[in-house]
Amino acid sequence: MNVIYRRLLGVEAKTASVAVWHELGVASVATRIDAAALKFRNNILSLDPRDFLVRRVYDGLMNESKGRGSSRNGALFLEDLALEANWPGPLKKPAAKKFVNEFVASRRVSELTDGFKRMTTLRNMSDWVEKERFGLPEYLLRTCPSSLREGRRLKTKFRLGCHDLRSSSSRMHLVRNAQCPCCKSRESETIQHTLFECSAFTKERSTFLPQGL
Repeated sequence: MNVIYRRLLGVEAKTASVAVWHELGVASVATRIDAAALKFRNNILSLDPRDFLVRRVYDGLMNESKGRGSSRNGALFLEDLALEANWPGPLKKPAAKKFVNEFVASRRVSELTDGFKRMTTLRNMSDWVEKERFGLPEYLLRTCPSSLREGRRLKTKFRLGCHDLRSSSSRMHLVRNAQCPCCKSRESETIQHTLFECSAFTKERSTFLPQGL
């Protein structure tokens, strides 16, 4: 699935998964599995044990004297997950759906925040994106002419921190160092340097930057 997501965005294979998920406005597979598990548990606990065998079996598995191996561990997993999510108890379907959506939203923000802390590739992304945004970012919602699509893909790569500039490729050991090859400044070839500082692109900046102001 992550391969498909990366192809949809047109980004590099080594782009951090958490960045790809956020840019597309989707939750990780692990989060979706946990959300489905919470709904499954809620459905079981909403059943009357006098009428439904599955509820009686579940209650029995939670008894230390009954159930063993994967079946008992599965029940305990659901209970631990519900405790982590602060699930309030058996809920009716509308309330359960709302709670699961809030759980997914909270988990997505938590995963992204953790990614910012762990991955240097996401250092710039933490400044550029809204952590609590859900759905696609505005620039991906706009209709893009075919002549500008390569530029939009480049923008996405810049946003997600995995691109062809040496500040990124040197971290993946694709080049020896991050020094800009286009000028004599010996500065790292970062997005900031390339777009706004590198003397090799002074003419391009004088042409295009005023149009964007």
